[in-house]
This record gives sequence, structure tokens and C-alpha cells, in this order.
Amino acid sequence: MHIPDQLVGEVLALPAAARAELIALLQQSLPANEPPGVAVSDDQLAAEWTAELDRRIARLRSGESRGVDAETGFAQIREQLASRQGSSGA
Repeated sequence: MHIPDQLVGEVLALPAAARAELIALLQQSLPANEPPGVAVSDDQLAAEWTAELDRRIARLRSGESRGVDAETGFAQIREQLASRQGSSGA
């Protein structure tokens, strides 16, 4: 399924509180057991995140990946969002 760029732009332009309210409404609209394979227990989720963090730490330590400081990372995210909003005509 593809979400129209215009809709994405409009949602991202909402104030943070409105986006959070929208997230809560969307989560409530999903059946607890759908889509298949998404519903996991808190313990499963914690184990999966721990494994992912271990993989990321190992890649950083080996030099396979390079981290960036938070200021740079947030700047990159802002640029990506701005270009996405600009390309949607919003």
C-alpha cells in the first residue's frame, strides 16, 4: 500500500500533539492480532530490540558503521522531511 505524499506532508506538518493524537487513534483502529506477525509480547519485543542494539553496537565497534552526533542526525532528518514535503507540493 502506498500512502500519498500529500497526505504524508500534511500529517508531518501537524503540531506534535496532533500527530501524537493521530497515532493513538490509528493504533486503536488496528485489530490486536493484525497484521499477522506484528503482534508480539513485551518480552519478545524487548528481546528483539536487545538483539538489534547488540548488532548495531558490534557494527560500530568493528568500524563497519559510523555514528553521527545527535545534532547532525536531527539536521539530516529535518532535511529529508523538508525535501519530502517540498516534493509533495505541500
